[in-house]
Amino acid sequence: ATGLAAEFDAAVGEADALVTTLRAELPSDVAVVVTADHGQVDVGSAQVSISGSTLALVEKMSGEGRFRWLHAFPGSASDLSGRVAEELHESCWVLTRRQVLDSGWLGEVADDLIDRLGDVAVVPFVDAFVPDPAEPLEVRMKGRHGSLTAAEMWVPLIVG
Repeated sequence: ATGLAAEFDAAVGEADALVTTLRAELPSDVAVVVTADHGQVDVGSAQVSISGSTLALVEKMSGEGRFRWLHAFPGSASDLSGRVAEELHESCWVLTRRQVLDSGWLGEVADDLIDRLGDVAVVPFVDAFVPDPAEPLEVRMKGRHGSLTAAEMWVPLIVG
């Protein structure tokens, strides 16, 4: 099995049973509203590939596969940004840390937290993820979120 499969299905079943019980016990003039904090995309094992020569400029990665931060080796941030943008322009938004901050994607970020961000953000707009070699088990995840696609930004909402 891949991803969360059985565990995910069981959790959805429990939530459905809870909402069904709640709906049955509430008066008919009371609405039950069910929502989530974000949407999901099913990317399966589809990965965005960064060339080995470009990865050689990456000291480490952070974030998650749908919003991956690349932390460049000292002095390599500009070269890394250009190379990643060239390689991935057909599958990802590629922005420098400054561009992400200026775009407002993260809202207001306290000055003492900015250094925690990577040098380059790689944000897929296709159904794939950017793997982190330091996290080999993450490939098992099936449903993902973190990018700015409609499927991830639109929050599921059920009113009954």
